[in-house]
Amino acid sequence: MVSDDNVVQKIGHEPMVSYGSMEVPQISANSPSYLQQMKGVSLQLRQATSLARFKQSPVSETLKLWNEDDKENMHIFSLNLHPFQTVVPKSKLIESLRNVAVS
Repeated sequence: MVSDDNVVQKIGHEPMVSYGSMEVPQISANSPSYLQQMKGVSLQLRQATSLARFKQSPVSETLKLWNEDDKENMHIFSLNLHPFQTVVPKSKLIESLRNVAVS
């Protein structure tokens, strides 16, 4: 917990601090959908928003990186899912990820 008297006075309680992996938020914050939704918003705020969404629903925020319509913006491939994922053909990886996302 963070202990700062000014903060406690302003919000009425001590703020809760939560840590998490920044891998998905860093990729999401630079994705075209985030850039379009959050025009004029700083990179740090976009990352914080993505981290908060990831903490609430990890699967949902991760699947936002999936863009079947625009193969060049399939940011889900930017995630380090496995050390050997670069060896697996993308078509096979897409099929496997689709199976996991649906089930």
